[in-house]
Amino acid sequence: MKTADVIRAIRPLQRAVAPLLIEDVTNGDMPTSVDEVIDRYADRIGAPFHFDDGKGWKDDIRSAAIWTLMRNGFAKGKVVHLSKDGMLSSWSTVRIELEAAVAIEIEFGGNRALSVRAKEIVAQATVIGEGSRAVYVYTDSRLDRLGDKCTKIGRHDRSGGGEVLRRILSQYSTGNPGHPVLRVIARTDREVGLETFLHRRFGSRRIENGFGAEWFSVPYEEVAIEIETYLALQMSGDH
Repeated sequence: MKTADVIRAIRPLQRAVAPLLIEDVTNGDMPTSVDEVIDRYADRIGAPFHFDDGKGWKDDIRSAAIWTLMRNGFAKGKVVHLSKDGMLSSWSTVRIELEAAVAIEIEFGGNRALSVRAKEIVAQATVIGEGSRAVYVYTDSRLDRLGDKCTKIGRHDRSGGGEVLRRILSQYSTGNPGHPVLRVIARTDREVGLETFLHRRFGSRRIENGFGAEWFSVPYEEVAIEIETYLALQMSGDH
């Protein structure tokens, strides 16, 4: 089994185990070792399958999926400390930070540069609402430091923190001097309506003739207030 085939095989297992682990951690039930994670979840994500890539990597595919997720995702994303002997400590219990760490491995293949930035990108984010899709709001770190109140408003058909992070980074050019700072994830099943409402609400402050679309000359705090109002009206049935 080639290494590339192993990596393809572990991805769905990592996607299956990540939400189970995140749910336990955010509820205060943190595993203290990678072996404990394997014992706790391996049987819940699939049947045993032993592989050998011919280059010294051989294991149960489930154990390999969990080990690489812990090392290249959670540990690189700095949401847990992983010691050389596989012990786990200093867990973050912030769900969006955990989801972003998962994305480092599953969505970005353990990208080292992203692992340095991911926690910083989502550290100030607020998650509101409930739903399988999302409207997200972010700013630019350099513009923030300069006091330029510019905000990006977009939507995504998934509401997970890692999935939203992937969408944001796919929009963000490597030529930008700053990095995105995620401010709000509004989880909703009416993301088109919410995004349309926000774009109309701030239409007169849309930044025209720029390279990036959906940027508005408005503080993100104002956008967050409008989102909360919209979601409250939606809950009451008035929107």
